[in-house]
Amino acid sequence: MPRSLREELLAFVAEQHPFAFELVHAALKKQGDLEEGSLLDLLARGLSDFRLEPLETSPFVDASERLEQAFKTLGEGIRGVFERHRICASIHSDEKIQMLKGMILTRATDNALKHLFLSGEMKFKETPYQ
Repeated sequence: MPRSLREELLAFVAEQHPFAFELVHAALKKQGDLEEGSLLDLLARGLSDFRLEPLETSPFVDASERLEQAFKTLGEGIRGVFERHRICASIHSDEKIQMLKGMILTRATDNALKHLFLSGEMKFKETPYQ
């Protein structure tokens, strides 16, 4: 059963960016409709609330810089979720059937080639090989 965009987004954040799950969940509650730009703006405001002491998370990388990198990656991922949702919505049923037929044909070809190469039917100078 296909999931809604909200469910896809929360599942993505929980899997890939669990540090930001509460922030994204709160932003989704605050926002009535799911709109990519306004959601990213809410998250950017949430980032500005974080103030860290000047400490290094790894050599020569401040914690604030690392947090900015993590939020940038989160934003790119969220854009990807919205883009995947748009692509899935744009595929019509006849296109889905054509893709499925192509997958079945590919699978049948793969099975036939496996059988051919592993059965010993192929010979070189009367000697079967695999």
